[in-house]
Amino acid sequence: MTTEELAKANNLNVNSALTPNQNINVPNIPKTYIVKEGDTVSEIAKKYGLKTKDVLNLNHLNWQSTILIGQKLKLTDNKTASTVSKSAVAPNNNSVSGNSVAARAVNLALQLTQQNIPYVWGGNSTGGMDCSGMVQYVYAQLGISLPHNTVQQEAYVNEKPVSQAQPGDLLFWGQPGASYHVAIYIGGDKFVAAPAPGQNVSVGSISAFPPSFSGSLK
Repeated sequence: MTTEELAKANNLNVNSALTPNQNINVPNIPKTYIVKEGDTVSEIAKKYGLKTKDVLNLNHLNWQSTILIGQKLKLTDNKTASTVSKSAVAPNNNSVSGNSVAARAVNLALQLTQQNIPYVWGGNSTGGMDCSGMVQYVYAQLGISLPHNTVQQEAYVNEKPVSQAQPGDLLFWGQPGASYHVAIYIGGDKFVAAPAPGQNVSVGSISAFPPSFSGSLK
């Protein structure tokens, strides 16, 4: 969108002065955008005349977040066609800063919780996934190949107590060698998992559903 187009949409000229909190209509901006190969948040924002930080905040992302092909990003607030300011959206307090594999895994997992991905037995894509499929999918985006099975995934971690879990570690339910559920620990007593049929990938609480043990990737 050009400056001239924005001015015309608001019955202004390119030299018009704006006042604080003035409501500006931003036309031709879809509410959502589906990420394509090679896209970045900054390029998407620029394409629609938006601020990168506003798109990040609207989607609970940070500057280190990785976006996925096929991911749906919000571009405008549901209440208005105007862009949403930073104060309009609470930041995701579970996001982890840094570019380590663990931090990226946490942020990728959190992004999945915003995509309404249903639990599908045997699934490992954004169209649907089960618990081990979700873990497999997240780490595949980071170049780490894991099997699609909770017990087999146990072999890829160094086992430790849940109390020692760090963000990015895997949490397991059941006895070692016979686990039946797995999730990605995101810190703060919380994890991301594909819970059960009829539910979407979401954030869960350790205190509400205590895991049996945890493990960091070898």
